[in-house]
Amino acid sequence: MTNQPTNTCLFTDYDHYDEAITAGAEDFHNANGVYPSILYANSITFNKLSPVMDDILEYADDEPDDTLIDDIQKKYGIISPKIKDTGYEMGGYVCNDFGVAYSVDEDVAPDEFYFMYIPWEVPES
Repeated sequence: MTNQPTNTCLFTDYDHYDEAITAGAEDFHNANGVYPSILYANSITFNKLSPVMDDILEYADDEPDDTLIDDIQKKYGIISPKIKDTGYEMGGYVCNDFGVAYSVDEDVAPDEFYFMYIPWEVPES
């Protein structure tokens, strides 16, 4: 397991952002034996990503009860991206095999992203 980023991945077509994330996560898994838990990109990239996520976001709660993401942010200093126009916080991407929390890293070039694995535990209720 690693805490180091893999090679940078690229969003070339935002309409298929999920395919880019899945392909990058599979590469990460093949190289490290574990799926990533954090996806880093800069705020420009997240603002480009938000329009293609509108269908998903319209079903989101205004104040989601996301204590896991809150705990991760406090423990690791992760800053989640906010959509420029609405201020809605973009939590991450989840599919059958893995889930990644989105985090801002302004040193990453526009349209690029990278992954990291940080272990965390679900807080007890």
